[in-house]
Amino acid sequence: MQKVTIVNMTETYTVKGLMKKLEEYGIPSRSVNYAAKHFESFLNDTSTFILMVDDAAAEVIDYVDDNREVFTAPDIHVLLVGTKADLKAFDNYMSLCDGWEFVERPIDIASIIEKVRTRLDLVNMESEKPCVLIIDDDPTYCNMVRDWIKRKYRVRIANSGAYAIAWLASNHADCILLDFEMPITSGPLMLQMLRSEAATASIPTLFLTGKADQKSIMQVVDLKPDDYLLKSIKKDDLLEKLKQHIGR
Repeated sequence: MQKVTIVNMTETYTVKGLMKKLEEYGIPSRSVNYAAKHFESFLNDTSTFILMVDDAAAEVIDYVDDNREVFTAPDIHVLLVGTKADLKAFDNYMSLCDGWEFVERPIDIASIIEKVRTRLDLVNMESEKPCVLIIDDDPTYCNMVRDWIKRKYRVRIANSGAYAIAWLASNHADCILLDFEMPITSGPLMLQMLRSEAATASIPTLFLTGKADQKSIMQVVDLKPDDYLLKSIKKDDLLEKLKQHIGR
């Protein structure tokens, strides 16, 4: 089940009270210090991050900036708990990230519980849809494709091969849309890795790339991608391709 991850400088009575109340509603939670490393490991089972600022906005911003990939992931819900001054300090995140909400201190635990439950209800509704994993380091293009297909599919985005592999270790995708050119782990190398693992070998994997030259296409023929699509594809054509490979 998806958890609530509360991130704080110190585990205060307020945090303990919030965790107890979440438990009463059957919502598992964890308390994590801002100094914790590898925040990306919490992405797999976290539906909501609650950031407790506690008069340390500058330090909290440093931690959030260091883990920007986590706190700006498209499907992550973040509750920023602080003062109006803290809200101003986090203006870039609040204005640019759809999943961020502000809760003013002193906190109303009932209000936070309601926000968390609303989010979990949405997550549960989404879980009934087939999942499409987009592996691409171009956030603008990823978000466009996500908007195209999100009505019909649950969409997850990985901006690197490493994050995709970590996500797939504990999650399932019904189809993968894979870019060709990416730093460190290229599309062809990523497909080779997917095909070599029993858990991912049978997932329909479609290249979705701007590489239209014959050399690039021939480079992946032996890896047997399920399709090779260009980024110039139209919305309706992409939806039709996904339907063909997912079955719905």
